[in-house]
Amino acid sequence: MPSCLYISLKDEGVIAIFHMDITSGELTPIRHVRTGTGVMPLAIDPAGQFLHAGLRTHPTVRSYRLSDSGDDLHEVGETPLGWDPTYLATDRTGRFLLSASYLGAVAGVHAIGTDGVVVPTSRSQYAMTRGAHCIRTDPSNRFAFVPHVAESNAIYGFRFNSVTGSLTPKNSTTVIPP
Repeated sequence: MPSCLYISLKDEGVIAIFHMDITSGELTPIRHVRTGTGVMPLAIDPAGQFLHAGLRTHPTVRSYRLSDSGDDLHEVGETPLGWDPTYLATDRTGRFLLSASYLGAVAGVHAIGTDGVVVPTSRSQYAMTRGAHCIRTDPSNRFAFVPHVAESNAIYGFRFNSVTGSLTPKNSTTVIPP
């Protein structure tokens, strides 16, 4: 994977790309890529080929192909999500995009096509309490976890089907911190 760093600048509507020296950690600005206002969460697939950017003011996700060097993004598509994404992540295979919405109170999964574009129809959508701010699969890719703050202050656990992209609540759905 290229040694580049991508930062969303919400109010400017851009993704800033920096080269990162892996020895010193020094950052060198490369370019800004226009995305649209409200760009916030970013997710890169495990193969380092595609970057997905969530636009919160217009609840969509824009998909980009990364250049071989990683220093440029080429838009390949835009997909409406139905909720404003607070957090995006791919599953461990890169076949699914997981999203959590803080204000929308939802966790969802969308398939990602071989062209890197997120498929419009969600594979799984689960109503949550307000405050979902992350969604990630575990290293085995068999479970997904959705931490919450605000109303529930809990972590919700799901079985994740890496073939279909479905989320199924585990028997013990919440873990309340001590």
